[in-house]
Amino acid sequence: MHSLLRVAVVVALAIAGVVAQQARASAVEPVKEVFIDQGMALLPDIDCGSFVLSERLVSERIQVTTFFDNDGEAIRALVTVNFSGVLTRSDTGETFMDTVAGTDTFDVVDGAFTQTATGVKFHIHIPGRGIVALTAGRQVRDTSGQIIFSAGPANIDPSNPSALCTALA
Repeated sequence: MHSLLRVAVVVALAIAGVVAQQARASAVEPVKEVFIDQGMALLPDIDCGSFVLSERLVSERIQVTTFFDNDGEAIRALVTVNFSGVLTRSDTGETFMDTVAGTDTFDVVDGAFTQTATGVKFHIHIPGRGIVALTAGRQVRDTSGQIIFSAGPANIDPSNPSALCTALA
């Protein structure tokens, strides 16, 4: 019984510490910004050699929530993206729906940031062929941008969209 009480006290103190830290950290309220249909998630034109992929915006909603420490310094940003676009091949006129639904978390570490991406970053389905481009799940990048953890299917690296050339050839 005493060990159960000790565990309960330790858990209660830990929760109190987290709540106290959150109260201190939230002394500066988070800032939320919403961007609608501004093309922020549009891919640039991608030169595939024999054709160019260009994207047209269908719909986009991006919400950025920035969190601050007691000194007003940004320590974390959550970027939630819901996007639909249409990719077009310049040589054939063939079109492909591009869908993104996910959240990127940026944590500041010694002036640089780490990034944790969750959700769907690429999802392109071609009737008769199936899914040709899919990056989904969770990826963590260190302050240099290197992937240090990845879970889920990922045949296109969001930092290198030119890989779509092969998928859509």
